[in-house]
Amino acid sequence: MIARVRGDGGVTGAAGPSDVAARAARHHRLSAALSALDDARFERLIDAATPLGTGIGGRTARSTVDGVAVFVKQVPLTDLERQAVHRGSTANVFGLPLYYQYGVGSTGFGAWRELATHTLTTGWVLAGEASAFPLLYHWRELPAEASPPVPAELDRSVRYWGGSAAVAERLRQLAEARARLVLVMEHLPYTVHEWLTARVGAGGTVADAAIERVAAGWAAAVAEMRTRGMVHFDAHPLNVLTDGEGVYVADFGLALHPSFDLCADERRFLAAHRDFDRYDTARYLVNWLVAGLRPGEERAAAIRAVVAGDPAAERSERAARIIHRFGPLAERMNDFYAGLVNGPKTTPYPAEALARLWPDAAGVPGHP
Repeated sequence: MIARVRGDGGVTGAAGPSDVAARAARHHRLSAALSALDDARFERLIDAATPLGTGIGGRTARSTVDGVAVFVKQVPLTDLERQAVHRGSTANVFGLPLYYQYGVGSTGFGAWRELATHTLTTGWVLAGEASAFPLLYHWRELPAEASPPVPAELDRSVRYWGGSAAVAERLRQLAEARARLVLVMEHLPYTVHEWLTARVGAGGTVADAAIERVAAGWAAAVAEMRTRGMVHFDAHPLNVLTDGEGVYVADFGLALHPSFDLCADERRFLAAHRDFDRYDTARYLVNWLVAGLRPGEERAAAIRAVVAGDPAAERSERAARIIHRFGPLAERMNDFYAGLVNGPKTTPYPAEALARLWPDAAGVPGHP
């Protein structure tokens, strides 16, 4: 069940059967339309799409199919992943270190894992079991132009990742990829960052209502993943979307699920990180809110000031309550991330410390 958020920050109740039915009907129609295109027509559609951005996970764009806006993501498909033995595989085919799972610049473990996650989440939505994920309408492999890596940039990236030979090979093959995996998905118009920024800027009850509902929807989305054993590892405010009503988690480049072809070490890693997303999203929310309450101030000091009862927090009662409740946990997660970025990538994940800092359910976003 996911909170439904109105454009004014109010709530319209939970997503009902009509929402699921409408999304499923649109999925059926657009999937059929896209499947009917031959490769040449499909490639023309994708290449004519309006670019939205390029990042470490691939290129994104917006297009229109049968009069409906769609979101397009193009993920490099490496030569190793295209080998017959690895086609469609969710295994760690590059032998990447487990610390590459953290969202501190990782390019992910492979395009097939991202596709597998979208297939899972779309199935959950269409079955009426979940609602917090954009639907995947169609996917297809297309050719791509390779671009040899710049040696200096490759060397710098490899050093950042502790000199891992597996990471070096992954980055080299991504740059030289001669194919792309194209994902055509449900279009959600706003990131949570964009939507919340506009409403928090209005202040007062509008801001508090928007914070409350986004926090609840975000937590509910994380709960939908957690109950199914999935860990996203990168559910930050630019990867969480809204249409003004629902809150949806997207961009599964780092996601892990028990159904993947995981080795024993990966299964232990996944089990140890079962609660990672709820800790991480609480951290993101605290960091985002404290930046608005105390702009320009060093983050750790700002969090501690709000937790201690800083008068500036009176500008938003709801923001202050969230920071007060989750501030200590957010500081511990921030320290962990700082260790990953500035120190060895083998910095231990502080699972036990975070579990001790997690508040009781009462007052937690998404709970009464």
